[in-house]
Amino acid sequence: MLRARGTCSRRRVPDMAGGLGQRMKAAASEMLRLAHGRLRRGLAPLRAVARSALLLLFRQVAGVWRWFDSLNIPLSPLQWLLGFYAIFGVLYLFATPIFEANEELWHFGYVQRLRETSSLPVQDLAMRDTVYGQHGSQPPLYYLAIAAVTAPIRLDDADAYRQLNPHVLDNQPAAFGNKNRVAHDESLPAGQGTGLAVLVARIVGLLLGAGTIYFVYHIGQIIAPQRPTVAFVAAALTALNPMFIFVSASVNNDSLAMCLNSALVLLLLRTLRDGFSTRASLAMA
Repeated sequence: MLRARGTCSRRRVPDMAGGLGQRMKAAASEMLRLAHGRLRRGLAPLRAVARSALLLLFRQVAGVWRWFDSLNIPLSPLQWLLGFYAIFGVLYLFATPIFEANEELWHFGYVQRLRETSSLPVQDLAMRDTVYGQHGSQPPLYYLAIAAVTAPIRLDDADAYRQLNPHVLDNQPAAFGNKNRVAHDESLPAGQGTGLAVLVARIVGLLLGAGTIYFVYHIGQIIAPQRPTVAFVAAALTALNPMFIFVSASVNNDSLAMCLNSALVLLLLRTLRDGFSTRASLAMA
């Protein structure tokens, strides 16, 4: 009898533990179900607002599209891309303060040096505080072109635009405030002087960016002639890249480098497809 009772007690302990575990799981599931229900009820108003906002946005976009469609403008996919690129580029151009784009202060300083001395800068380790900085060692083609385009514009007030902000938090992206490298008295559009020259140089950069998009599109056509989507996607990834638009809408020699490099790739692909020609060889040279 003792052995039988001991056996029964040992059997009941696992049964009781298993039952307790099941009840705890059921209670936890019920708590999660109640919490989920409360969360859904709490988010219901937010979902309704988000749904209404998306519906309103969709209606606005649809209305704009119907208006564009009613104009019956026969634009190709490339022309549409260039149009959107121009819109975003102009927004970047005017939204970025003068000399606040990436290293624009020194890129324009190179142009200023060419305009003032009619000679290329000579890099000297003893002369660190120059208007062009390390960019004095850059290839001069872009700067010569910008100097020629802005030649009719006087740069007498260039030093006034170069007043550095002593409290700038440079290279600290997580810091709040004091992001401007220079102290600003004027914003774009500027009517004369250095501000106007910067505006003209940025417009030239946008045009060079448009050339890059054009060349990339035609590169895609040569690589995949039977798949027009490839050319469109390649050009779209270029035209709608925020950093590409930002750089193109600033005084920066990268815009010319990107344009010439893409043009060279296009000429090489055409040479591989059509064979050598004197005109293409001279253009690549």
